[in-house]
Amino acid sequence: MINGGRLLQHLQDLSQIGCNEATGGINRFSFTPVEKQAIELVTIYMEQAGMKVTVDAVGNLIGTYGEGDETIMLGSHIDTVPEGGKYDGALGVLAAIEVVNSMYEQQILPSKKIQVVAFKDEEGTRFGFGLLGSSAMAGVLTEGQLQHTDEAGISIEEAMKEFQLSPYPLSYDTKET
Repeated sequence: MINGGRLLQHLQDLSQIGCNEATGGINRFSFTPVEKQAIELVTIYMEQAGMKVTVDAVGNLIGTYGEGDETIMLGSHIDTVPEGGKYDGALGVLAAIEVVNSMYEQQILPSKKIQVVAFKDEEGTRFGFGLLGSSAMAGVLTEGQLQHTDEAGISIEEAMKEFQLSPYPLSYDTKET
């Protein structure tokens, strides 16, 4: 049985990061200090759920629970569109964490590995190019796509380097957080 109260509290806590008090909308764009706060909070939730947390080359946050040759992947994204809502993307990540947390509390070890993923820059708000994290994970992200820039002229590649990520060579190994 999942803990619905905990899930709602996690949604509420995450929705405060990047919240515009005047409108109630959320502005959490990729490779920004606000997004970094959200990543830190979601990392805590994953660790509390008994997951080993890693980050891949483009910044996908991955919590892994259990072992096995086969993987069940759950998740979504935590970046937002301008003035986004608190459920879009975040619910997919936090609900997946709650499922694993419930298993962890009940000492249920799955026969397959479960990975909860918070995909990086799925909305594409900052750079005008979305699905960065899922494209990378699917192996279809190109070096040219990393040259998309934001309004300040900062490329995805430069923003990744500021986040201490190294996209080259385009490999998708993970490192522990």
